Amino acid sequence: MGTVMITPDRIEEPFSCASFEMDGRELWTPTLEITFSAGSIVLHHFNTRVRQFANESADHLEVRVNQELKGILVNQELLQQFVDYEYPRRWDPYVDEATMDWLTATASLSIDEELRDFPNT
Repeated sequence: MGTVMITPDRIEEPFSCASFEMDGRELWTPTLEITFSAGSIVLHHFNTRVRQFANESADHLEVRVNQELKGILVNQELLQQFVDYEYPRRWDPYVDEATMDWLTATASLSIDEELRDFPNT
């Protein structure tokens, strides 16, 4: 079984395709728009990197927003689509300290939100 070349006509939902010109060449990238309470962001090859670790529970996306690096947790199925669409990626055998701190803070925020929604009895 050979490798299938990714072309704009092979992009499937929830992704779409964006075309643009750079240095006189027509380029394209699979994109995915993610909406947050504070707004939305379009993920593409030039602002997103897949981070993968031996411990898959730490896998996430790194996104550069206004020169700042942000992390986004996504499920493994969606993460695999980014890999399939040949997004830049970095694999590390161990979770680095900055990623561990970020994951801990993210989990704490999630627990705080759940407790806030929990009815007082």
